[in-house]
Amino acid sequence: MAKKKVKKKSTIKKPDGSELVGEKSIFSLLSQSDPLSEVKSWIKTGLPLLDTFLSNGRGVPCGKLMEVYGEFSSGKTAFCHFLMERVSQAGGWIVFFDFENSLDKEHIRCYNIREDRFLYAAPDSLEKAFEGMYDFLEVADEYSPFIIVLDSVAAAVSEKEKDLKDSVAPIARIMSTNLRKFIIRLSGKNGFSIFTNQTRTKIGSLAFDKTSRPGGKALDFYSDIIIHTKTIESIKKTTDKKEYVIGYVLKMETKKNRKAFPRQKIEFMLSFTNGFNYAENMLHHLIYSGAAKKRGGLIHIGNEKYKPNNLIDKIRSNPEEFTKLLKKDK
Repeated sequence: MAKKKVKKKSTIKKPDGSELVGEKSIFSLLSQSDPLSEVKSWIKTGLPLLDTFLSNGRGVPCGKLMEVYGEFSSGKTAFCHFLMERVSQAGGWIVFFDFENSLDKEHIRCYNIREDRFLYAAPDSLEKAFEGMYDFLEVADEYSPFIIVLDSVAAAVSEKEKDLKDSVAPIARIMSTNLRKFIIRLSGKNGFSIFTNQTRTKIGSLAFDKTSRPGGKALDFYSDIIIHTKTIESIKKTTDKKEYVIGYVLKMETKKNRKAFPRQKIEFMLSFTNGFNYAENMLHHLIYSGAAKKRGGLIHIGNEKYKPNNLIDKIRSNPEEFTKLLKKDK
């Protein structure tokens, strides 16, 4: 039998005769390497519509940075708590940097979050927060999956601001200097990071968008996903002929997304007592997607009729059944 000819690997030679692609070179063939932009693992949120919203159904991309911004009381921190719960239920670790000094242990207990896997820090400067992130990322492979939350960029201060020294755009400078290093260290890890931010009104601006966000443009540039949240409706409850607001319906929109189509929108229910409750949001997404119909005081799914509270209890006891229903309808 004739021997098959084996094609030699194509090589590029440098002027001195050595190969351009090799162990000591910065170059490698794409067929033999994994780019830093490639996501090696994903974390499911448990809500199919949210997974589609973030990454065409794959979940939250690990090794990547996200920014969540909006007005005050628009559910930014509560959304982070929901994702913290999903990581905690997967046996992961939470790293929380609290510049707003607003973390409430009682509210955290509304979520199924393990406090013995929760690293909390209230640093007095943004520089110290980044130092803490770098320290954790050095050992992150032993404590994965993980989520790193910085809440928020707008409330962060620099060492120079703390010492009452004048400085031009100190937070923007620190963000620009550190984020380029942070995303390289975060890349390839089995975890992700979320930075929250707030909007500010531009006084006297004639532009269509009259808002801005503290921290400069670096966070926008280095984030793979940017989510804008806003309140669109109040959730009310009547007790003893008195009407009370017990939560909000929030609309989220991806302003930037490298893992799915941008400009996608989704709605969430935020309860003042239960936060982002999984079962309530699953029911809201069933109605939002058309898999369930609300008629009067009952919810119709196929030929079955349910009272809202009974259906929420059923979702809690058997979430897989309704996840499949939502995926089928999608």
